[in-house]
Amino acid sequence: ARLFSCNRADDGVIELDPSNPKKAARNAQPSDWSPFAHGAADVLRSRGHAVRRGFDAVIYSEIPGGGMSRSAALSIALLLTFAADPRALLEDRMELARMAQAIENDHLHSPCGILDPLMIAHAQRGAAVRYQPDCDRVTHVPWGGDPKTLCLLALDTGRSRHGLQHATYPERVRECAQILALLQ
Repeated sequence: ARLFSCNRADDGVIELDPSNPKKAARNAQPSDWSPFAHGAADVLRSRGHAVRRGFDAVIYSEIPGGGMSRSAALSIALLLTFAADPRALLEDRMELARMAQAIENDHLHSPCGILDPLMIAHAQRGAAVRYQPDCDRVTHVPWGGDPKTLCLLALDTGRSRHGLQHATYPERVRECAQILALLQ
């Protein structure tokens, strides 16, 4: 498989052997997004899904930067692109979200949570996603309607974000793991 990102044209073409993504990852040119591609193929194979071979893909995104689930959207798009049977992945969107999370956790070493990939995996036009973590349930709430009467409140915290690898979230995850180990 060969992949090219219009958003990161300077990275060039990423070549990937879906039958052995870990080998390909070791030989790949480093870029910010190539681990997503290698991770998608690896996660699919490790969870028993056949991986499509011999294709070219061009990736383009208009998702703005800074906390807009870009990495979750990319992970899910790559999983669906690489899967020999993407419909099977869409039958269990919770598992699809967990697979996207695994790409970030295991291949980018970014200990993200499930919320971003879950929202992307369950997104529907004209609806907001409501997640109930206590019972792992997702429902959809009608959203939108007449743009003249729709009100939306957004808060800008003024913080610049540079990816979870540099945020305090990974530190909190490590601290919680240490406390849990002490309690056990």
